[in-house]
Amino acid sequence: MSFLSKYEKRILAGFCAVMLCGLLLKPFERRRAGFLSFIARLEKKDFHPVFDLNTVTFDELEHVIGRNNAEWIIRHRLKYGLYKNIDELKKVEGLRSRTAEKIRKYFYVAR
Repeated sequence: MSFLSKYEKRILAGFCAVMLCGLLLKPFERRRAGFLSFIARLEKKDFHPVFDLNTVTFDELEHVIGRNNAEWIIRHRLKYGLYKNIDELKKVEGLRSRTAEKIRKYFYVAR
């Protein structure tokens, strides 16, 4: 003989399923929180992630400056070789000079 009705068992099973999903998603929540704090720091005026123009990957660029700008910067590097200084951003085909000035704070060129 059971103490719970069929309806109460369904509610209990649903509650247990929700709790189990919450426990399983906990590690992803920590990663998401880390990513969101990274984005928040990006939006602050005083914080700038700094990438070497000669070693930065497309994925890193895409998250910071967008897909099109990332493509132009990578294409320029492949076509003309390594960047010698940060001012070469102004020479990138497709990248407007205004955009180059805005995004230069995110980069440096290692010597």
